[in-house]
This record gives sequence, C-alpha cells and structure tokens, in this order.
Amino acid sequence: MTLFEYLSVAVSIVLALGLAHLLGNLQSLFAPGRRYWLHLLHAAQLLLLHALFWWALWSFRDAEWNFVRFLLALSGPALLYACATVLIPTSDPPESWRSHYYRSHRWYFVGQALLLVQVCLMVFALGGPFLLSPTRPLWLLLLVNPIVGALSKNPRVHAGVVALGWLLLSWLSVDQLRPGAVFG
Repeated sequence: MTLFEYLSVAVSIVLALGLAHLLGNLQSLFAPGRRYWLHLLHAAQLLLLHALFWWALWSFRDAEWNFVRFLLALSGPALLYACATVLIPTSDPPESWRSHYYRSHRWYFVGQALLLVQVCLMVFALGGPFLLSPTRPLWLLLLVNPIVGALSKNPRVHAGVVALGWLLLSWLSVDQLRPGAVFG
C-alpha cells in the first residue's frame, strides 16, 4: 500500500460521513409542506461536491505527502461535512426548510468559501499549477458566489447564486476533473 492510498482512506472516511449525513436526511428534505427548492438544490450541490472532492484527490497521488499536507487534504471533507450539518441539522428537521435556509445560510456559505480557499491552498501545497492557471477568473467566481450568498437574504439573489453554482460545478465536473488532472 502506498502512502497516498493509506492517507486517502482517512479522507474517504470523512467524505463518507458527509455523504451519509446528506443521504440519510433526503426523506426529510422532500417532505410535503416543508421542502424549499433552493435548499434542495444546495443539498444536491453538496452531494456533487463530495464526489468531486474524492475524484480530484487522485490528482495528488504522486505528491510529496507530509502530515501538514495530509491535514490540509483532510480539512476539505471536514468542511464539506460542516456544510452538510449546517444545511441539514442533525436534530429534528425544522417545520420549514425555507426558514431554516435563511436562518443558517450565512454559515453554510462561509463554509463553502472556506472550502474553496482550502482547495486552492491544497493545490498550491501539493504542487498544482493553480497560480499560473488561465482559469483563475472562473475560480474567482467560485469564491465570490458563496460570499454573495452569505451577504444577501434576497431570494432572487440566492436563486442566482444556486444557478451560478451549478453552472460552475458543471464546468468543474466536465472540463477540469478528468482522471489525474490537477485543478488548472
């Protein structure tokens, strides 16, 4: 077993905790009278982000690993898990996902912004070409989007945030994350 394989097990376990939390609460998200479409779309985005993080980890299989880099890699799934628990609390589901969404949206979007900073730091620390990438403006949009979401309570702004988020995640999924590709 290589060091990368050994370390990726721990990352995968934390990712699995976040996925289990999201999937285990899907039924309450779809409960009639409580569901809120923006909240549902953000939960679906989190599911995709978990998969993307796991997929992207392969890009770092040949990196020089040490404990600090491992902790940096582990912090991504930890932030995803934190976002999942903010978006869908572990206690009883709220009466209205809409009211819960607007009560907790700031923490959720701060977590997403921190996740993007973590990804940039991880790519930089593990030798990726992020700083020289011609796609930096799109990555800047990825960072600005959750900041806008955190600062606004306007449902139309949040609709734009979730739409732009899906557009950017689609770009990441199709173009940037070919097996073995480093975020570029």
